[in-house]
Amino acid sequence: MNPTRQTLIQRLQAQPDERGWEEFAATYAGYLQAILRGMGLNHHDAEDLRQQVLLRIWKGLPNYHYEAGKHRFRSWLCTVARNAARNHLVSPAARQGDELPDDNPDPAPSELESIFTREWEEHLAQLALAEVRQRFQPQVMECFQLFMDGLAAPEVAARMGISVNAAYVNRQRVQNA
Repeated sequence: MNPTRQTLIQRLQAQPDERGWEEFAATYAGYLQAILRGMGLNHHDAEDLRQQVLLRIWKGLPNYHYEAGKHRFRSWLCTVARNAARNHLVSPAARQGDELPDDNPDPAPSELESIFTREWEEHLAQLALAEVRQRFQPQVMECFQLFMDGLAAPEVAARMGISVNAAYVNRQRVQNA
C-alpha cells in the first residue's frame, strides 16, 4: 500500500503553494470522488461535494498533525468526506433539529475502514494504470485491457491480430511496469 504523501502534506502545511495544492488534488481528488460516490451521491453532487471537501481539507491542513503509525492521513480525508456527505444527505427537516431517519444507519467502523481501504487500493491502481499508459503504445494497453476484461490469450490474440505469445508478452510488460 502506498504511504501517505507525507512530504507533500508537510510542504503544504509549512508554505501552501498552488503547484503543491494541484499535486495534492491530483493525488487525492479521485479517491474522494470514489468515497462520495460510494456513499450514494450521484456524479454531479459528488463532484460538487468533492470540491467542498478539498476546501475543508485546505483550511484544516495547517492544524492537522500526522503521526506515522498512529493514524492514517487518508482516514482523516475519509472522515471529512463522510461528514460532508452525511450533512448533504440529511433531510431539510433533520437540519432543523428533528431526528435523523435511521433507515440507512452508518456502517460499523470496521466496515467503513474496509470500504475506505478498498477504495484507496482502487484509486492507487487507477493512478498506477494512468502512469503506465504513458509508457506503452495504445495497442499494448488495449491488449492488457482485454486480459483484464477476462479474455483468454487465444481470444486476445485473435482480436488484436497478434500471436498468442505476443499477447502474453504484452500483458507481462504492462504487469511488470
